[in-house]
Amino acid sequence: MLARMAPKRNFSNGFERNVERLTEMLPLGNIGFAVIGLNTLLYGMYLMWPPHNLFSYMNNFTFSSYGLHKGYLWSLFFCHFAHTSFFSYLLDSLIIGVLCQSLGMMHGSVFLAKGMVLSMALGSLLLFTQ
Repeated sequence: MLARMAPKRNFSNGFERNVERLTEMLPLGNIGFAVIGLNTLLYGMYLMWPPHNLFSYMNNFTFSSYGLHKGYLWSLFFCHFAHTSFFSYLLDSLIIGVLCQSLGMMHGSVFLAKGMVLSMALGSLLLFTQ
């Protein structure tokens, strides 16, 4: 009964099938592990990037109006996972991991993935309209 009262995010059936298939590949079906993996990948790239060329990392993987004017549209996606300090990386990964685990148990991984896609799209739209 409570499941019928939960808010629905209307995506196509194909999208839901693909998300379900992808989450089955993740450990425990937790999409938070994928987000933590992207956080780790981009923070590791930040640490290994040559210091004399750090501006190119910032233009490509964090949000900047210069990068958008140059056509780096992928920065609208990667800016959600890029970190420039260990504390922000650790805190973000910890919060995402714990929240994704508990919300995935309550509502399912497809619901959680839809919420993440919508929040990233809305965040990117707000950054783009600056």
